[in-house]
Amino acid sequence: MNVTLFAYEDSVRYQLDLFETEPIKITLSAEEITDPTQINSAFTRQFRIPATSSNSRFFKYWYTSGVVDFDITQKVLAEIHVNGVLYKTGQLRLQAAYINNADDSIEFEVVFLGETKDFSTQVGEIFMNELDVIDTAHVLDLTLLENSWLDYGDPNLLLDGKIRYILATRGHEYDDAGEILPVPGQLNGVNDDKGSEITAQTSGSTPTRPSFALSLYPLFVSQFTPIISVKYLIDKIFERTNYTYSADSIINDPLFAEKLYVDGIGEGIPYTPTSNALVNVEIGDTIQPVPELQPIGFQIVNQNNSGAWNNSTKVYVAPADGSYSFTTSLAGRVEKDPNVNQLDAQITIRRNGVTVASATQSTQFSFLNFNFSNITASLVGANGLNAGDQVYATIEFTGETGAPFITTGSFACTASPLQIATVDLLKSDLRAIDWFKSILTKFRLIMVPSLDDPNEFIIKTWSDYIGTGDQFDWTKKIDYSKDAKIEPLFFNQASAIVFKDQEDDDPTNKFTLDTFGKVYGRRDFNSNNELLSEVKEITTEFAPTPVNQVPEAPGNSNFIIPNLAERSEEQSAYTTPAGGIAPQKIPLDVKQRLLYWNGLRPTSDITGANPIIWYYSDANTTKNSSQSPLFDSTVGSRYPCASYLSEIPSTATSLNLNWRRSFAFFEDSGGPIGGTGEDIFERYWKTYNENIYSPEARKLTAYFNLDSEDLRNLTFDDSIFIKDSYWRIQKVYDAPLGEIATVKVELIKLLNYVAPLNI
Repeated sequence: MNVTLFAYEDSVRYQLDLFETEPIKITLSAEEITDPTQINSAFTRQFRIPATSSNSRFFKYWYTSGVVDFDITQKVLAEIHVNGVLYKTGQLRLQAAYINNADDSIEFEVVFLGETKDFSTQVGEIFMNELDVIDTAHVLDLTLLENSWLDYGDPNLLLDGKIRYILATRGHEYDDAGEILPVPGQLNGVNDDKGSEITAQTSGSTPTRPSFALSLYPLFVSQFTPIISVKYLIDKIFERTNYTYSADSIINDPLFAEKLYVDGIGEGIPYTPTSNALVNVEIGDTIQPVPELQPIGFQIVNQNNSGAWNNSTKVYVAPADGSYSFTTSLAGRVEKDPNVNQLDAQITIRRNGVTVASATQSTQFSFLNFNFSNITASLVGANGLNAGDQVYATIEFTGETGAPFITTGSFACTASPLQIATVDLLKSDLRAIDWFKSILTKFRLIMVPSLDDPNEFIIKTWSDYIGTGDQFDWTKKIDYSKDAKIEPLFFNQASAIVFKDQEDDDPTNKFTLDTFGKVYGRRDFNSNNELLSEVKEITTEFAPTPVNQVPEAPGNSNFIIPNLAERSEEQSAYTTPAGGIAPQKIPLDVKQRLLYWNGLRPTSDITGANPIIWYYSDANTTKNSSQSPLFDSTVGSRYPCASYLSEIPSTATSLNLNWRRSFAFFEDSGGPIGGTGEDIFERYWKTYNENIYSPEARKLTAYFNLDSEDLRNLTFDDSIFIKDSYWRIQKVYDAPLGEIATVKVELIKLLNYVAPLNI
């Protein structure tokens, strides 16, 4: 069989020379297919290739004058072909270069890594707030706030459900007397210069606190808490790569795609921040202009509020409708064509390719030292920008010869409407790849390349993936001249596993930790196997979100919200229902939270009585929950809700986002055990754990006579029949490509597997 290795540079494919006597040996591993940061799915041993002229050219002669000079961080797209057919895609890394002066030979040592490692590399080391989410910037008013509460699929749903706004306690800013300060944008004089607080207090001629259940203190729009679609953020992570995921991946499941969110609290402030999408970029090193009408390649980003400047395309993308102002300046030099009378240089600011401002400089001499300063474009009123409009600077020449160049210059957006930028709502201390890994971990997801498309991943739960592929009979392929080892699978496991999320400082989480010594929703799995030792932890980057009734609501109230503020030792100016002094509620820079959107829920108690009417405003209009769209003729007053339950009250099919259905701080239908339905462990991890800790679970290590065709279409969901049992592939060790060889394979017995009628 013929094995060829290809590598890519700038989309150009190069065939690399191989040693005929040193075959490429591929390893397939299912051990880390939940972790895109690890080498997984497919990788090779280190192997050497000759430093032929073609190989040396590709690796840029990383050896010179007998001195080894290579860059181990260099990664290139690569493919392995067997008999002219694509076998695997991934990335090639240079590990070392070897020089042997005795026989005058030079060799490169390389390693081929599988597809998921390349995915991680393409995502990079960016943090969540570096994702390109400019397409969800918006100006929040009452209409858009209410549109965020619409059902999924409604044409008026805000941003197709990518961003929603819920009620949650976020805390307040206080003056020296402990009075709540108004949030930015509130009109002075309305609310007695106080911000509103989410409490249900309505009695008393002189309210003891500025409750949003009083018409005098409506909740301001920026006090609503944004939540961001998990699917939207996963899609933004995938946009950074050359990969997609399959249509049948769990990401597209309605429970995942339409209801699963993370909090949008990027920093510890009691309101959703707004910002101007101001930008300032400059020319760094001297550059040659790009072709005419194409954006000028400014290199240095001094300011990029809201992420409006795309430094890859060199284009400003308007985050929201409104008035904007831009300015640009350029300086450089260009030579005149001696065959023309006049040399012209024109600079323009363009909106969607159409000029909105320009200036021209001309000369009849040999050179033109052009210097354009402060070319401005003001786009206001009816001629302002619409969300998504593209603005950029261009320069073009008429009558030039040679290569013009730009020495200095800048482009800036100097005015824009205030808007909410999703980039300001994302975590600045959480890497995108770690966030994504936590999603895979939480739901015990498998991420494997598709056989039909090397740039597509299949993302499914472990139980929905394992044993669902093709069936192969390897009974006659086993090499009986070598030992086959069968052992209990649990020998490789820890005695106990702790499933837990992160600790956080909000009152309900702190109460749980202080009272019970455990993070809310933690699950302790104990194998009760005396032969095992050690404890393993399964953790994520998320913190649990226990929810409770709105303060001062009845104990059986349906009005349930997250509390994302921290109790302070400082006292506020307000009393508690018992007559004491209420502590200040300080905004908390929370760890990332996972939440389900529960829609609009009633504010009454669980009997349907005693509804709580609450008020909200955008400083121009004030509304309350006895009006549309919050009022419902069946249940009355409602509110926008998100919680750790897929539905409230919970049912037999509900999903609880905690590892364990812990004590509920509100009156759910399931009572003190935390509701009915399933928790994350029960739905996604239980079957996996049973398979690895069962006394019937077996691990088989044996040698099989395999060739490239046996491995080409092999995936980790396939079932392998051997004599009288079905197994799944755990690992294939160093299978040489291009020849039949005896290969070491680890397999795990499939328990409770329903055999097909034919194999």
